[in-house]
Amino acid sequence: MAEDKSAASMLPAALAPDASRQLLRMFRDPRVLGPQERSKLITQLRTAVEWAPNIPEVRVLLGMGAISEPAGAGGS
Repeated sequence: MAEDKSAASMLPAALAPDASRQLLRMFRDPRVLGPQERSKLITQLRTAVEWAPNIPEVRVLLGMGAISEPAGAGGS
């Protein structure tokens, strides 16, 4: 359990401040991010997953960002 807490407490450090702001915007309204913003966010989240693979929340955020991407918008 203590290991889970320490991994969760590392979440803010795993995300760039810009990525955190974009995530907040996306959660408020998924349509607010333009294609380039969404693509940049997904790239930042992929980097965060590589940097901190032991934090499952980062992988969840990456998945949520990817599924909020409109079909045919690219970003992969």
